[in-house]
Amino acid sequence: MKRPAVFLDRDGVLTVENMTITPPDKTEIFPYAKDCVDRIHELGYLAIVITNQEGVAKGIFSIGELIRLNERLIDVRE
Repeated sequence: MKRPAVFLDRDGVLTVENMTITPPDKTEIFPYAKDCVDRIHELGYLAIVITNQEGVAKGIFSIGELIRLNERLIDVRE
C-alpha cells in the first residue's frame, strides 16, 4: 500500500540548527516538534526525518551518540 509522506530535515526543522557541529547530547529539540509530527500523522502522511551528520563523518561524535539523539526524538513523540 502506498502512503503519502512528508520528509523533514532534522536540523533546523525539528531541532535547533547551529552553525557549528553540535554533539547529540547538546542538541535542542524545538518544543513544537511533537505537535507538528502529530499533525502530519493526523492528515494521513508518514513523517520521515532525514539528516546529514557531518559530525559522525569527522569523528566528532559516534554513531552510538547519533542513535541516542534519534531515540530522544522518538521519546518526544510518545
